[in-house]
Amino acid sequence: MRLLVFTCFFLIQLGNPIFAQKSYSDYVSLTDVFEKLNNEYQVDFSYSNQEIDGISIEKFDLSIGLKPTIEHLQAVCSFNFEQLPNQIIAVVLKPEFELFCLKAIHFEKQIALNQVEYFIDNYKISNLDDDKIWLPISKNKNTEIYAKAKGFEKKIIDSKSVMEKECYELYFLSESINLDEVIITNYLTKGINKMKSGQIRFMASYFGALPGLIEPDVLQSIQALPGVMSTEESVSYLNVRGGTHDQNLFLWDGIKLYQTSHFFGMITALNPYMTQTTDIIKNASNSEFGDGVSSVINMKTNPKINQKLKAEAGVNLIHADFFVDTPIQENSSLQISGRQSINQLIKTPTYDEFFNKVFQNTSVIAPINNNEIAQDDDFSFNDFSFRWLYQLSKKDLIRINGLFANDEFSLNRQEFGTDLISSRESNLDQQNSAFGAFYQRDWNKQFTSSFQFYTSNYQFRAINTDVLQAQTLIEENQVEEWGFKLKNTYQLNSEISFVGGYQFNETGILNFESISNPFFRRSEREAIITNSLFLGVNYQPTKQTNLNIGSRLNHISKFNSLLFEPRINFSHRFFKHFIFEFKAEQKSQITSQIIDQQSDFLGVESRRWVLANPDEIPVITSEQLSFGLSYQKNNWLITSDFYYKRILDITSQSQGFQNQFQFETTQGNYEVFGAEFLINKKWNQFSTWLSYSLSDNKYYFEDFEPQEFANNLDITHVIDLGINYSYENFNIATGLHWHSGLPTTPVIQNTNTEDLSFTFGNPNTNRLRNFFRVDFSANYEFTLKDDVKMYMGMSIWNVLGRNNVYNSFYSNPNHSMMSQSFQQGLGFTPNFSLRIQF
Repeated sequence: MRLLVFTCFFLIQLGNPIFAQKSYSDYVSLTDVFEKLNNEYQVDFSYSNQEIDGISIEKFDLSIGLKPTIEHLQAVCSFNFEQLPNQIIAVVLKPEFELFCLKAIHFEKQIALNQVEYFIDNYKISNLDDDKIWLPISKNKNTEIYAKAKGFEKKIIDSKSVMEKECYELYFLSESINLDEVIITNYLTKGINKMKSGQIRFMASYFGALPGLIEPDVLQSIQALPGVMSTEESVSYLNVRGGTHDQNLFLWDGIKLYQTSHFFGMITALNPYMTQTTDIIKNASNSEFGDGVSSVINMKTNPKINQKLKAEAGVNLIHADFFVDTPIQENSSLQISGRQSINQLIKTPTYDEFFNKVFQNTSVIAPINNNEIAQDDDFSFNDFSFRWLYQLSKKDLIRINGLFANDEFSLNRQEFGTDLISSRESNLDQQNSAFGAFYQRDWNKQFTSSFQFYTSNYQFRAINTDVLQAQTLIEENQVEEWGFKLKNTYQLNSEISFVGGYQFNETGILNFESISNPFFRRSEREAIITNSLFLGVNYQPTKQTNLNIGSRLNHISKFNSLLFEPRINFSHRFFKHFIFEFKAEQKSQITSQIIDQQSDFLGVESRRWVLANPDEIPVITSEQLSFGLSYQKNNWLITSDFYYKRILDITSQSQGFQNQFQFETTQGNYEVFGAEFLINKKWNQFSTWLSYSLSDNKYYFEDFEPQEFANNLDITHVIDLGINYSYENFNIATGLHWHSGLPTTPVIQNTNTEDLSFTFGNPNTNRLRNFFRVDFSANYEFTLKDDVKMYMGMSIWNVLGRNNVYNSFYSNPNHSMMSQSFQQGLGFTPNFSLRIQF
């Protein structure tokens, strides 16, 4: 792979200098020309308004006489000028020309855009009022069309692309938003797009509807993509192409997040209305990204300074929230948002379903016996975030970010037996905070520098007290990280750009456990410093071809080792409608989550963060390779991706074994061969899609017997089918999700022994039954008064109420009373949302 990267690097050749667009500053409209000739020579021009309105030509001398003027117009315009009786001149389109429809669309808002100017051949065409325009285009040649609108990036398209569609949709991006070129718009539904660099981008503010979702929760939404799912119906257990959740890198404006959910995995910890865009990168991330051997999920706030107050507030059956984006000065604006759970006021059916799903098979749910039980539990969550932008000058920008999220749970239980009273008090506290300061300097049009400082803190603490036994158990997991990144970007010419920089990172993790009776205490604190250099080159010789190569060099202090991580991302469009992609990368990761006991943190959260160390836990490394082919024409989209992923030096404790390997500690690998397919068809207001994922995911542990067996996350087949209908401000979506069952380990009864003990069979040779779920959602937005809008939405998760099992495990192994437990997904779960925006 390294040889391939360097070979591609040396094959890069310097391209042409930056294209200088012709200036079109001095034009006169055709109707004005006709009017002046009419007044001067008493001639009438007969023409179709649809063909002539909005067309301007370069100014010329109208005093040269009527005949020379007509000859000039005949030469520079796409019209014939035919002399008729009674001083009438007919203006008709030349035979080789035809009118073609084009519609300009505001990319971020997904609405029609007017006030657009188009430059083609020798004239300019403007659509000042209508959302559509008709361009006279030659059918015999391919001509470049230049388009511009105030406040938006300029666009260049070729005329043949316009002629291929009934009405070509041209998307305009705001100048202040630096977005990659879009190659596939409205991927599945409105607000999801595929970028030229390969990532899928979610734009929460312009989101349509996906089955089962009440709001644009990005970590729920990305599970509609092939290769992305959660085996436990949880945003804190996201599996990308067979990887574990801790192998994903979650970034919020460049800050790494170690906890991404509320309600122990049921919703995302970030307010979806605060996050404007989210990029999902399954493979070949830019060299500036370290960590995340499985994927990168890059969440960003709006980089644009707002000039007008925007505010909204809403409530659903789980929480209430608010969001405010307000200008402070002309060059500064502030965003703030907050959420608070509402179950302390009212416990809704949605809350009950979430609660039962999260706390099933834990010490929180009261055991079923003949004793009388009195139990009082209290749960709440909240979050607060802010983002401040300050434009020091046209070249200098400052951004300050902050986030705080908290989940609290307490339990008091008394169990009354015949002879005694058992009392139990338990508390859980989960906190996540992050802070970042960012400065960017645009030295000139070609060279930009940025510097970012960030800190991220995560803490999970559990206290469990058995009053009768006078025993208190305290467990704690803390992550403290800080660092900074210096990044420089240089645009050499229109074809080649460079990015390079340096990143410093220090990560410290504490794991603490204490038992009062008998006394036991364990405290482990580790820290690692990582220094990284990164360099990337983007080469785009034509509009059809894009090559991005780069590498990252990491020095890990505790291991005193250097890790080289090459990346390559290549895409090429051919035959107009086909796109070929090739991606490869190597990455490393110093943090992971392990499971000591399934009962850790009351069984609600059994994972704890740990750092790599030379004696026990190696640095995780990965190798990925993929290639794909896409076809897009006439509102059909067909994509296919084939990939190979290998993750090295994982620990058995990080994989959640619940069989004979549960208490073993060793290192191993896993590798995945997979394929992903998607068919998406759009017509009128409908969008339908069918996706299918196929994978073979296997472990290899040298110290286990057998050494090779199915991965705990090995889901061979996944099918998603959905349909979305959108009409004006109304959206409705429904769909089904099906996947084959997860692997389980059979239990064998030992009939040759007197105690009839049980043992585990070959690991992961059995399967749970297939998983099947149907979801539905709908939303509607309407205007109450002026700029005040109301939003209503409703959703149903698991419409059929199917009893889906996503995990099965046994307790008391090797004893005659071994019992099997099942973990179930959400049942019939309705939700309703009401929002006001102004």
